[in-house]
Amino acid sequence: MTRTTLFNFFKNTLPVLAECGHYALNIQNRVRAQKNKFSCDHDPFAMALTDADITIQEILLAHFLAEGYHFQVFTEEADKSLNVRYFPPKDNVIVGIDPIDGTLHYKKNLPLFRIILTVFIKGKLEGALIHTPYDQKFYCAIQKLPKSLVFTPASQKGKYIQENLTFSKKGVNIVLTYKLSSRRVQRIKEAGLEVIQMGKDDLQRLKTPTSFFKGEIDAFFRDNAFALDWGPFALIAEKAGAIVSEFNGHQKDIYQYWCRRDGYQDSRVPSLLVSKNKKIHNKLVGLLR
Repeated sequence: MTRTTLFNFFKNTLPVLAECGHYALNIQNRVRAQKNKFSCDHDPFAMALTDADITIQEILLAHFLAEGYHFQVFTEEADKSLNVRYFPPKDNVIVGIDPIDGTLHYKKNLPLFRIILTVFIKGKLEGALIHTPYDQKFYCAIQKLPKSLVFTPASQKGKYIQENLTFSKKGVNIVLTYKLSSRRVQRIKEAGLEVIQMGKDDLQRLKTPTSFFKGEIDAFFRDNAFALDWGPFALIAEKAGAIVSEFNGHQKDIYQYWCRRDGYQDSRVPSLLVSKNKKIHNKLVGLLR
């Protein structure tokens, strides 16, 4: 996909994502859980799966097929799909789908879930689109475009207002992470920062990586970051002015999720740190090393 075709791909998908978002909201308080292939795992996020995850996945796949798109698809629920089989098993272009990102929050009837699309070309994250149904916003970033964008519905149905995404660079001394070691958590707290752990503290504080776009947290970070969620948050944040690196400060190959030169596992990067500004970023690099 070129820069233009990638932008058009995302923009043409906005109405479909909006319908998926309305559907997810309308059944949220009565949605039924699905049996998950990771049910033996003690990770609550890995075990969270609902009817909405499967339905939205299939709506998006059916839309792509109807539009005649030809690419590989990557989704965690591929084994439950009726449509994945109709896409190429291998292609230079991979489109990732996270139909309900934040399913644990979704099941608890909290307004913290997202629908995420990602596009990888030769293993590198080239574009991301995140829809937050509870406020009807769509956050978008493309590597070859200078700025992140945010789309909001216009008064005319099916039309959207497009603006550059901006966020406050002023520190609020709150950071968000996931499965960080107690030693690292303690070091960060001793440096004067409040640490919110996803899957635990965020259920009370109602913070997610999307909170970064609103200036409500200073940074978000984790080890072993996944392509379908943490990658797109990072790309959108960076194109809006954030600093992105691994925990050691290295930025090279930070968006290479397949075929990495260091041999790290496919669909992951070793670590990901996203901060509001250089001062906060350098401070966290020193604490996370």
